[in-house]
Amino acid sequence: MGEITMRGPMMVGVLWMFQAIAFALVALRLYARLVVVQTYGWDDHCFNVAVLLLLLYTVLVTVSATFGVGRLQEDPEAQSDAFLFVNISQTVVSLASIFVKLSIAIFLYRLVSSNRRQKFAIAIPTIILIGFLLATVCVLWFSCTPISYNWDVTSRGEGSCNDMLQFEMLLAGGLSIPAVEVFYASFSWYLIRGLQIPKTEKVVIGTCMSIGYLSVICSVWRLIALLRMVNFTGDYATYLYNFPDLLIWHAGDIITQLICITVTVCRPLYKDWLNSVIGNVKTAVTSRISSKNSKEEASRVAKGFNFDIVALQTIGGSAVPSKTQMPGCNKEIDPGAVHVQKSWRVESNSRSTLFGLDDAESDEERILGGIVLAEVDRDVDRHS
Repeated sequence: MGEITMRGPMMVGVLWMFQAIAFALVALRLYARLVVVQTYGWDDHCFNVAVLLLLLYTVLVTVSATFGVGRLQEDPEAQSDAFLFVNISQTVVSLASIFVKLSIAIFLYRLVSSNRRQKFAIAIPTIILIGFLLATVCVLWFSCTPISYNWDVTSRGEGSCNDMLQFEMLLAGGLSIPAVEVFYASFSWYLIRGLQIPKTEKVVIGTCMSIGYLSVICSVWRLIALLRMVNFTGDYATYLYNFPDLLIWHAGDIITQLICITVTVCRPLYKDWLNSVIGNVKTAVTSRISSKNSKEEASRVAKGFNFDIVALQTIGGSAVPSKTQMPGCNKEIDPGAVHVQKSWRVESNSRSTLFGLDDAESDEERILGGIVLAEVDRDVDRHS
């Protein structure tokens, strides 16, 4: 083991920064799931396993940096140790990628209810990805004879490797990861379109899941770095010097996926704040429009045209009652509370109803994993 120099400190620093972010995401997710939502599922277990595997990956890469990854290491024995730890780290990061995809798939699985075709559409990409990654790991370790020939540079000329098989499997695994990430980031918009929740909530969830497109960018750059390493023809010292790019993009792919699913699942933590911001923006826009039209409204009142009375008339000429009975509820709602009705309007392809509590609650319950929210009841109590 030696000193971490040249590109090594940059690589180690970036990976440990990613790990610190991952720990913060775990803390937020645990608080949201155990304290706020008070439910815990298999997607949470997969998420935590992925973070632990990312930690192990970071430790292994840090150790490999002490043997020469990221610097011009000329010692053959140190080079062999560096390649061994790199191979182990590639195995670990492949498992981390599997578990983070499982976490996302299980989350999306809750949104599809009983639609069997959508469930298959969510499960099949992950199953294919698991097959490719496990096959890639097996080829990484068992495509050389003897096995140690894969990393032991002191035994060159005393064994052989199936280079074509290694390249094909690395390429298949490298392409399958961004393909699955693009599918999940795009398919989530299709799934939330049919949910019985406010449109604002749909946009928030879809936008959070779209963070997965950042993972696609990381995966593409990782694949480019991998192809460069496969086609590299220099000596081992230069090969190890150029390795940090591949290792960093591996971790970047994992951390962006963790951010994607955490921001989505932790929505109850910032939901009220986001709704408050949106409400303030709407109020500001409405007040500006009202101020511009105040002169026109004043002239109408001066001419004896009572705009409010006309607005409350039905087609038959009768006035709308001042109190409105909500279907399925014993409470009366004052017209001044109409903003509550508007914010909880449930829209679908076949109908548009006010206060569709059963559908809205069931979809919200599926998203959060089993809890039923009561924002509507609290708003009704405030205004009745």
